[in-house]
Amino acid sequence: MQAKEAAEAQRREAATAAAKAKEEQKQAEEAAAQAKAERDRILKEQADAKAKAEAEAKKQAELAAKQKAEEAKAKAEAEAKAKAEADAKAKAEADAKAKAAAEA
Repeated sequence: MQAKEAAEAQRREAATAAAKAKEEQKQAEEAAAQAKAERDRILKEQADAKAKAEAEAKKQAELAAKQKAEEAKAKAEAEAKAKAEADAKAKAEADAKAKAAAEA
């Protein structure tokens, strides 16, 4: 009888140990799932931050290029205006010389 009771006690202990091990495994799996979710969230945040930084850098580069183009256009317009003024002055001087020569 004692052997039967001892065997039953061992069976209960084994069942309890198995249930405890199963619960610990379940908790470990849940912790692993939470860790994976947190890792995925962090990776997504990093990817979003990188994409935002790249978009901002592209925007800044486009603004710089636009500003440079506007400066080049303004410079070209100023040079064209200066040339037109110089040409007009030279023509006026030539006309004045021609008129003076015709009157002489």
